[in-house]
Amino acid sequence: MRKLVLVYVLFYCVGIAFAQAQSLSNQSYPQNFFSNPLGIPIQLSGNFGHLRKDHFHMGLDLRTQQKENLPVYAAAAGYISRIKIEHYGYGKAIYITHNNGYTSVYGHLNNFYDTLNHFVKIKQYQTEKWEQDITFLPNQFPVNKGQFIALSGNTGGSQGPHLHFEIREDIGNATRNINPLLFGLNVADHTPPRIKGLYWYDRRYSTYFTDNHVIALHKEGNDFVAFDSVVKIGSNKFSFGINADDKTDISPNYYGIYSASVFVDGIINNGFEFNTINTNKSSYINGSIDYPFLIHTQKGIQLIAKIGKNILYDELLQKNKSITNPFFIELKDTLVHAVSIDVKDIAGNNSNIHFFIQYQPDTDKDQTKTKILYTTKKYFNTNYPDINSDASIANVKVWSNEQSTTLFDTALIAITQEIRNGFPYASNLLHIGDYHIPVEDPYYISIPLDSIALKYENKLLGKVKNPIGGQTKKVVIIKENSIEKINGNPNLIIVANTTLDAFGDVEVVIDTIPPTITPVNFPQKMLFNNEQQIILKVTDNSSSIKKFSAALDGKWLMFSRKNSYFMYTFDENCALGKHELKISAADECGNISEQQFEFTKGLPIVKSNHKKSKAIKRKKTSKK
Repeated sequence: MRKLVLVYVLFYCVGIAFAQAQSLSNQSYPQNFFSNPLGIPIQLSGNFGHLRKDHFHMGLDLRTQQKENLPVYAAAAGYISRIKIEHYGYGKAIYITHNNGYTSVYGHLNNFYDTLNHFVKIKQYQTEKWEQDITFLPNQFPVNKGQFIALSGNTGGSQGPHLHFEIREDIGNATRNINPLLFGLNVADHTPPRIKGLYWYDRRYSTYFTDNHVIALHKEGNDFVAFDSVVKIGSNKFSFGINADDKTDISPNYYGIYSASVFVDGIINNGFEFNTINTNKSSYINGSIDYPFLIHTQKGIQLIAKIGKNILYDELLQKNKSITNPFFIELKDTLVHAVSIDVKDIAGNNSNIHFFIQYQPDTDKDQTKTKILYTTKKYFNTNYPDINSDASIANVKVWSNEQSTTLFDTALIAITQEIRNGFPYASNLLHIGDYHIPVEDPYYISIPLDSIALKYENKLLGKVKNPIGGQTKKVVIIKENSIEKINGNPNLIIVANTTLDAFGDVEVVIDTIPPTITPVNFPQKMLFNNEQQIILKVTDNSSSIKKFSAALDGKWLMFSRKNSYFMYTFDENCALGKHELKISAADECGNISEQQFEFTKGLPIVKSNHKKSKAIKRKKTSKK
């Protein structure tokens, strides 16, 4: 065993040195070009590449001391090229284009600086839309480095006050996000990543149907080693996954690691670094993690290898000539091999894992799974990356585009159905696939409909339900005279076409119920003052709110939105006195709710002064 340790130490030292030499972070990015966009020291609540639900985090989340309305400054000189306002995503956001080709993004803002805010407000009232996506010419809103541009906030999909900060660059017809910490932003960090778990995966079968196998670790000094002197691997083709996180010196938050590199006998096998991410491929995260494990435990295991046709990982994988197989490690013998895994943050702090492995086929009792996991008689094959065969259930068709990456790996997608009759059902209930399999790009489905669907042609919704959430999509109706024969059936009456991005229980339902409008903060006597807001909650039983409008005394009034809440802050568009407010809300199927309110806008009532004056009067009376 002593010889094994000496051999390991040699391989380990060579491997780590090689990993550091091959780091992509040595790529040249202009240092000190970008400055801190806040007037307080940088504290991170989320970093670049942090694992999020259905996406990698594409920038830095900067803490704002749990406050809103901190001043936000331009990180470098340039011009405001775009503003975007939406009730989800980044909420209110500013995009600044710089003269070196980079673009910085500032998200979850409460407000823009006065001149820009005035321009946008005029645009909102002209278009009668609160949500906006406006682009500007270079001479319209130029900014200097360090210039005040906005107030921080908690708008959009934000779960608490902070500033989301990104750096992007255009590459041909695409855009990629760059790790902002590569530009030399000052973040105090002497803390190495935290290792919480290590796992190996059998890669002889489909990626979607392999369990993780725990490699128990304990800490020795600054390193982590396996409890077992030699870890037995029950497969000659395998890869590793790691559960790890990181933090800086002064921030209490933990977030994602920057890189992980795997060495076998001192030679790098695979690994990743979070330097850049294609802006439109962040959702491919589900092919970069142990997706079933995440569903069941809410814990993220990051795969240190490429899976199938995950083109996102082509960008994350370490680029060096020694990596011959980015998909898995292959052992062609039953000898003992030294493994080291180098986990590091962008500041260069390392946590190292080292152990020995040995391929032992007789331990493979639980790895005899076949690729065919479904016992149902109704299924169709998929040759990755596309769902390309018709289902055996009559008149149901499921497919994807040739260019799509619906699936990264080969899978059998089972389809069964249950009979549905009568309102509000317009189709049978289809059980499609396994919800443990992530859908990376949308797939298409054609479902035969009941004749009742013709009476409610504009009220149909395609719904997906599964234990981790679902989605609702408006369906497209195709009638008999315009449809190709599916499965050779000439008697098809009507089908619904829609796109879906999840497996689960699929059905088409009829939605005739309008949204519900609920006042949240209406005071007694409907008397508001200038410092107050009108807040409404608008919800729908089946789909989302597609359209909301408000009219004050017959004129359009601007409400902002946060999730299901619509808010109007009193301004110059509402004078003192009595008013009539009409609210209209429509869902995806065009069902409309309308409500009318009457209220009075008055001057603020200072109750404390009133009470004080009464007390003084009583005091004077008692003296008499």
